[in-house]
Amino acid sequence: MRIELACCEMVIENEIAQGATQKDVALTYAMALASTWPTDWVRVNKAILAKWPKGLKRIKEMAWKLVEQKRKETLKDMAESN
Repeated sequence: MRIELACCEMVIENEIAQGATQKDVALTYAMALASTWPTDWVRVNKAILAKWPKGLKRIKEMAWKLVEQKRKETLKDMAESN
């Protein structure tokens, strides 16, 4: 089963407005990266930079780390099921 994150921009903007941490936003960013839903990355990145002028790089690094970790777990599960 695959779960998609829709309206990624709005979700991240709402998280920021409601006081989410960079770690929270990184998790949502990771879900957006993995989603097939089209994402306006310029809008997302501007929202992050407006809240945390020096936080975008950190958030992206955390998000990509989460994506890579999930990819490795998925590959391991696939290998074990064969």
